[in-house]
Amino acid sequence: MRSPSLLARHDGELTLLLVSWLAAAGWVFSFEALRWLPPLGFMGMRFLGAALLLGLWGGPALLAMAREGRSGPALRTGGVFALAMVSWVLGLAHAEHLGVGAFLCALGVVFAPLTGRWVLGVPLAPATWWGMGLAALGLVCLMGHAGGGLSLSDGLFLATAALGSLQFTLNSRYASRQDPLPLTAVQMAVAGAVCTGLSMALEDWPAQLPASAWGWLLASALLSTTLRFYLQVRGQGRTSLSHAALILSLEPVWATLMVLVWKHEQLGPWQWAGCGLILLALLVGRWPLWRRRTGD
Repeated sequence: MRSPSLLARHDGELTLLLVSWLAAAGWVFSFEALRWLPPLGFMGMRFLGAALLLGLWGGPALLAMAREGRSGPALRTGGVFALAMVSWVLGLAHAEHLGVGAFLCALGVVFAPLTGRWVLGVPLAPATWWGMGLAALGLVCLMGHAGGGLSLSDGLFLATAALGSLQFTLNSRYASRQDPLPLTAVQMAVAGAVCTGLSMALEDWPAQLPASAWGWLLASALLSTTLRFYLQVRGQGRTSLSHAALILSLEPVWATLMVLVWKHEQLGPWQWAGCGLILLALLVGRWPLWRRRTGD
């Protein structure tokens, strides 16, 4: 009997590597779309479109959720997700350094154990404090580059990380009792509806949009949202949680490399040091999970 090929043995890991790349590409797609589209309106269309596609894909599961009265958790987490996405896109609209923003948003992984302690009473591992310390040093480096403070976009990205950690904690609580597809579809629908409503109330829309604007919007909705979710579910089902967590931590690395190539963005020594410390904080935070599951 032939043993499976190398690609077949590592199908899950390779799929999640693509997921982390698609997530990073979403930064570039969104940045380009915001050249023409109002920020909140863009996010509204992006997530309503993704919710529609996921709804068509998981229609029976969505109907079952509504019929059985199980939509409350999805609506609550969707509200948190909506706030996180409003904060993220406003940060993106004001950002000078997208790579730095990607690392700041990734701090949601470091914040998640603290949120889990607050919301669910989950005990904190010693590695959590090491991760928080490294993240704090990384922020000090970024503040040193900025002349002693964080910019508006940096503050918005940190708010995104905090809200993202709360959403992650709530998802951890509810996902074991819910099908992840309808849960995600409802969350995206709520985020899309909130962003669309705010856009209609607060933003002006251009009279005409070039074809490239619609292209970036479609890339964001189809590739970095819908396809990313599908592949993430598929990949996580084919590898261990520890491997998945470490691979998905690569998103800010890919995002930084992409903007260096795409935008020719230059980072100073303090910014590189800050991003490096934040990446180390992400890996330290994942270490207990890796250590427990090295046999997976």
